Amino acid sequence: MKTNLMMREILVAGLMSWVGLTGVRGGEEEGFGSLFNGKDLTGWDGRPGLWAVNEGAIRGETTATNRAPGNTFLIWRGGILKDFDLRLSYRILTGNNSGVQYRSRDEGGWVVKGYQGEVVNQLGKTGFLYDEGRRGWLTDVGDFMEISGDGKMEVVGVVANQKAMGGVPYHVDKGWNSYRIVCRGNFVEQYVNGYPTVELIDKQVDGDGEKSLKASRLSGVLALQIHGGGAMTVDFKEIRLKNYGDKFGVARRIFNGVDLGGWKGEVGKWAVGAMEEGTDTGRRTKTVGVLGVMRCVGGGEGG
Repeated sequence: MKTNLMMREILVAGLMSWVGLTGVRGGEEEGFGSLFNGKDLTGWDGRPGLWAVNEGAIRGETTATNRAPGNTFLIWRGGILKDFDLRLSYRILTGNNSGVQYRSRDEGGWVVKGYQGEVVNQLGKTGFLYDEGRRGWLTDVGDFMEISGDGKMEVVGVVANQKAMGGVPYHVDKGWNSYRIVCRGNFVEQYVNGYPTVELIDKQVDGDGEKSLKASRLSGVLALQIHGGGAMTVDFKEIRLKNYGDKFGVARRIFNGVDLGGWKGEVGKWAVGAMEEGTDTGRRTKTVGVLGVMRCVGGGEGG
């Protein structure tokens, strides 16, 4: 396994701040509570006949004779989530893709709309960010995306090498995998088995308020997906949550990826150059210009 997947230079994806509050990104913290008792579906609500508990895990299952009428969800009824750190384990044994819904709007009839962390037996795809029932595909695996107020989508950084993520077993087909989703203000992170898969700053606004199908989602329900279509079996377990409440403000980038504007250092020791790793593969959303990385180029100590 190539260890450079986890290595991060000082680049646009790694320099962040929040207006009003700063936080330690990706840090391990105590204070997690379990959302699933391992015995029954207490606290969860889904379409009868499609969800059960099997050997200590939540199982969503459809068959040729017991199909789902489209995408359907098992919704956690413990409250509305805003800022949080969510950990769980998943596996897909058969059939279609699934997902972890968060900050989603409950539409009734076990249908939700909002952010979805993809769950699928496919390297380079599991862990991407989708906007269920709204804007659709948001962020490819490996990308740091920023969505402007008017909805312009721009890849502004790289969180992992896309070529390597397609060939390294960061996900185990039909086996147990860990998922981590962190939401802080309008900044979203997703990890699969410890590997960062996407980062997103979502600034999009819309005049339709809570009913908007375009605006950034800052709160909503947590849910698990059974995909419509063919038969499938997906399991979830070890679902833990650290709830930050409404704690974080607006995220912003503090390195523009182009030059050293706003930064000051010893002359000749710092420069911005093109970032090579992970920028040469196809994306649904293209980068604008060349992704830049801040590098120490001078010799000697310090600086």
